[in-house]
Amino acid sequence: MNAIPLPRALEGFFLLQQKPTAHSEILRLEQGRASSDRQESDPEHVQSLLLIEGELVLEVDGAGETIRPGASFTVPKGVKHRFVNRSDKAAVAFRVVA
Repeated sequence: MNAIPLPRALEGFFLLQQKPTAHSEILRLEQGRASSDRQESDPEHVQSLLLIEGELVLEVDGAGETIRPGASFTVPKGVKHRFVNRSDKAAVAFRVVA
């Protein structure tokens, strides 16, 4: 097993491991930041996310839901979504795309 050091100034997605059919990563969003400018979909992959720290708003098909630490959720293939940090501190999550 190899430990992967995370950069101190991590912002956005940081790839941890990549396999032929899946990858895992850390998502860090500072306050006021979003994972993308608009909602996007991935027609080939399911995405699962576990929020570790902070708060994120998960926007799906135009609706938003606030996610807090310890919460996990899955975005099915082809569903438009994005993650937005509307809180006053950074949000950190673990994400698997498969």
